[in-house]
Amino acid sequence: MPYRLEITLKPDLRDAEGDRICKKANHYFGLSMDSIRTVHILTIDAQ
Repeated sequence: MPYRLEITLKPDLRDAEGDRICKKANHYFGLSMDSIRTVHILTIDAQ
């Protein structure tokens, strides 16, 4: 049976990875965003 595990920072902590994505989106595509929150999703198929 597959299990889904989502890993993210607490809302009150700064998301450095999200900040880098915001800067890259602005630089490469001209998209302006206030903030991005990242979530790492793992799917585990184990007994």
